[in-house]
Amino acid sequence: MKLLDSAHSPEEILNHPRHQAAQQAIVSLIGQLRAVETVNEGYEFQQTLLGLRLAVEDERSAFKKQISRIKNRKLPDAGGPQPQSGQDSGDFRTWQLEYDVRERIARQYMSVGDALAWRVFGFKRRHILAGSRNDPLGPLAGKTGLAAELAVIERAWKDDGQFVLMHDLTTCGSAMSPCSPMAAGARSKSRRTRKGASLVHGPAG
Repeated sequence: MKLLDSAHSPEEILNHPRHQAAQQAIVSLIGQLRAVETVNEGYEFQQTLLGLRLAVEDERSAFKKQISRIKNRKLPDAGGPQPQSGQDSGDFRTWQLEYDVRERIARQYMSVGDALAWRVFGFKRRHILAGSRNDPLGPLAGKTGLAAELAVIERAWKDDGQFVLMHDLTTCGSAMSPCSPMAAGARSKSRRTRKGASLVHGPAG
């Protein structure tokens, strides 16, 4: 969702408490990513980003259910999420705003994932361009096969000490297989980066 394409004013979105909290988290993420040098640190960073992305998508899904109830002339579920904007909860736009804010945050987290991908690929734009030719990937939360993908990443890490980039966390990896192992500067056939090795090899291409 582009800010100016929304049915809400930019101020409504930018001043929303959930959006402001996410901006603080993103600033922290960018600082963490800049400090990433080893595969160890890259793995931990990716896990942190994954947790944030899943959390905001769960929230988005919950608000989607509330909106569906309202469209069907039912009251919102009292046990479900409630608006945080301070606007009239009896107004349909208030609920749509909650959904749209989380849609925007999810995309911002994907941009952070793109930054991780650039580092993993050693800033070689040909890899990024090759992986950006399909439509953006859909939501992660509730995705069929997600558990299997996470198991691949975890197994590679625990058993082989290797870092596997999760392309679902990015917008620039939509044309790649969900968990294909990639590494900057790795020379092995698997193209994975091993624990203790450098994740970043400096700008190139």
